[in-house]
Amino acid sequence: MFDFQAWARAYLRPVFGDHAEISFTGSCEATVAWAVTYESGEMRRYEAVLRLDETLYQHLQQADEDERATRGLAINAWLLREGIAPGHVPQSASRLVVIGKGAAGL
Repeated sequence: MFDFQAWARAYLRPVFGDHAEISFTGSCEATVAWAVTYESGEMRRYEAVLRLDETLYQHLQQADEDERATRGLAINAWLLREGIAPGHVPQSASRLVVIGKGAAGL
């Protein structure tokens, strides 16, 4: 059985750093919060709601552990490329990120 919370802690939260907080708001949705400290010393907190689209969620439910790991690493890289990580300033202080099969390399 696919444990989305354990998978998200292993593959999504690390993108946001050791101090990022993650909470779960649905069967395939997580909210990640992190802080960015600017050169001025100002610290700002950001949040992103990460939601897997239904097709990707179904794929992960049916996949074995190796496939889930492969997809998790691909999504991790996609989040970094998209600038959704510490050190990057999001376009807004809070945003919804829908993760589809393309982000997972499928």
